Amino acid sequence: MAFVPRLTKSGMYNSPWWYSTGNIYYPNYQLPNCTCYCYGRWGELYGAFQNLPSANGGDWYRRATNFKRGNTPQLGAIACWYSPTGSYAGHVAVVEQITATGIVTSNSGYFRPIASNPPDTTNYFWTETCLESNGYRSGWMISRGYQLAGFIYNDLEPVNPGDLPTEWVTGNRYLTEDEMKNNAYLFYIRMSEYGWTLNAVSGALGNIQSESGVNPGIWQNLYPDPANGYGLVQWTPSTNYTDWADSKGYDHDSGDAQCECIATYTETLGQWIPTGAPYNITWEEFYTSTQSPEHLASAFLRNFERPPNFDTEGTRRQQAREWWEYLSTLDPNPDIQDTRSTLPLYMYLRLF
Repeated sequence: MAFVPRLTKSGMYNSPWWYSTGNIYYPNYQLPNCTCYCYGRWGELYGAFQNLPSANGGDWYRRATNFKRGNTPQLGAIACWYSPTGSYAGHVAVVEQITATGIVTSNSGYFRPIASNPPDTTNYFWTETCLESNGYRSGWMISRGYQLAGFIYNDLEPVNPGDLPTEWVTGNRYLTEDEMKNNAYLFYIRMSEYGWTLNAVSGALGNIQSESGVNPGIWQNLYPDPANGYGLVQWTPSTNYTDWADSKGYDHDSGDAQCECIATYTETLGQWIPTGAPYNITWEEFYTSTQSPEHLASAFLRNFERPPNFDTEGTRRQQAREWWEYLSTLDPNPDIQDTRSTLPLYMYLRLF
């Protein structure tokens, strides 16, 4: 599979590769931080978090005994530098390009000393060239006395974005497990664009699975009737959603349209009504929350769905956790076409 270099910070903010507890450095050493960055970048590259060291960057190379290591750069390898005097904690970065004279790395760090006028101390994300003639070090590394320890390699192939789904599976029927995963991933993508955290997405999906089987085209009890529930969250009556979709010119069964409706119309519709503690939170507090998927599943159930009883709350909480575990291994920022208007439906590639 083709290696896709990361040369900008696009899509990093709020990505679970860097902003979830699956990254062992989050939240104690969150970005800007070289170890948190590399831990997340390898998750992004290989589709799942890898068992990288829990240590300062200067100690990574000697501690990464479960990986192949060496002195020759490879695409996707982690470059490791250490301070021989122990004056600094070291640095790690990911090799994104290999040139005739050295390597280009992607980085994050507490401090980036760059000689420029005016001084440039951008440290959330940057790329830099490390010349082979300088021992694969950049200028600021030389000034600190850093030495290259070596490169950590991974035998896994990077995830191919073409293997991920791009179109919703819909229809007035019950979906298979793989079809639900297809749609859950697309829900994750769309809601991330509206500023939703992975935890909020998972909490909502724990409910959506029980409501609709993650199917934007399903009717309550499979019986089309305007008075019945319809779509991902089973809007009841269905006209609560379909009237809005008609006003926008959207297809009723469009998953993208339903995501937009949830994200932008929930408050206008009065669908979100905060209940008592511990779920007395606003709509914005919900979708930007980093509380547990289980907690947010209960909040969505009580404040959005508001069923006559809460018999299924335990199931919805468990489903939220399962969605979090599944989605935290996937890239939330691929280039996926907007499909709110009518498009031919085809079956997606299997995820596994």
